[in-house]
Amino acid sequence: METAVANDYYWNLLKDLSDERKVDLIDRLVRSLVHKPEEKKAEPVSASRFYGVWKDEDFPGMSADDMVRELREARTFKNDIEAVLHEDRDRERV
Repeated sequence: METAVANDYYWNLLKDLSDERKVDLIDRLVRSLVHKPEEKKAEPVSASRFYGVWKDEDFPGMSADDMVRELREARTFKNDIEAVLHEDRDRERV
């Protein structure tokens, strides 16, 4: 239904244009469809790609809990709301 409303809106804008302008618009629309650049598909990322990223030497003498705590404390967020949500979730996990 929304498409029909949009089409009617555009038709009412364009119906009184000269034939020359209508043909020009048709040509532009066709070109935009024919010469549309292909979208690159994102290749799936396997978790095994991250194997060995962290080494024990990166966290000398730390337990797994200490490593998790340090990683959580080092996180940064783009806004305060997101940070508060993550802090609440972290508290629930402990």
